[in-house]
Amino acid sequence: MKPRRPLVLIVDDSEKNRKLARDVLGAAGIATLEAATGMDAIALAGDSSRTTHGARTAVDACRYFAGLLVGALRGVSKDALLAGRYEPAPGCWDDPPLAPEVDAVAHGSFRRKNPPEIRGTGYVVACLEAALWALHHSRTFAEGCLLAVNLGDDADTTGAVYGQLAGALYGEGAIPPEWRDGLALRDTIETLADRLCEAAWP
Repeated sequence: MKPRRPLVLIVDDSEKNRKLARDVLGAAGIATLEAATGMDAIALAGDSSRTTHGARTAVDACRYFAGLLVGALRGVSKDALLAGRYEPAPGCWDDPPLAPEVDAVAHGSFRRKNPPEIRGTGYVVACLEAALWALHHSRTFAEGCLLAVNLGDDADTTGAVYGQLAGALYGEGAIPPEWRDGLALRDTIETLADRLCEAAWP
C-alpha cells in the first residue's frame, strides 16, 4: 500500500502548534488499523499528523506510537515494547530517523524519570513520554490509567494516549467492567470499533 501525501497545514514547532497530542496520536491509532504492515502503519501515522501538525516532532511521535501499537496488536509483550526503541520492522526508525526528542522517548527516557519531570501536558512528546511512563510503572490497565490521568495538566489527553496502547496490549477484558458499563454511547463506540477491526482484518 502506498500512502498518499496529505496537505500540510501546520509546519512549525511553536508552542501553539504542539498542543494537540490527543488529535495527533489518536489519528496514529486509526492509521495503524488501516495498515496492512508495520511499515505502512508507520507511514500512514506520520501522514495523519501532517494533515494538521507537520512539525517533525509531531510526525515522528505518531510514527513511533504507531510502531508500538503494531507491536501490541501483534502480541508483543509489554517488556519488549518498552525495552528501548522497539521496531515492528527492522530499520524503521532509520529512514527517516526519529526527531531527537522522540528518539529519547523511544530509548526509554520514561524509565529514568518520575514526576515532576514526567508531565501529562498537551505537547505531543511529553504526552507520549507520560503515557509510556504510566504503562511502564503499572501492572494492569486500570493502574496505568490512574497513573496517567493523575499526572494532571492535560490529563484526558495523557489518559487517551495511554488507553490506546494499553487497550491494544491488554485487550478490552482488562478494562474494569464498571468503567465499560458507565461509558456514554458504549454501543455506538463498540460498533465503530468492530467496523474498524473488520475493515483492517477482513
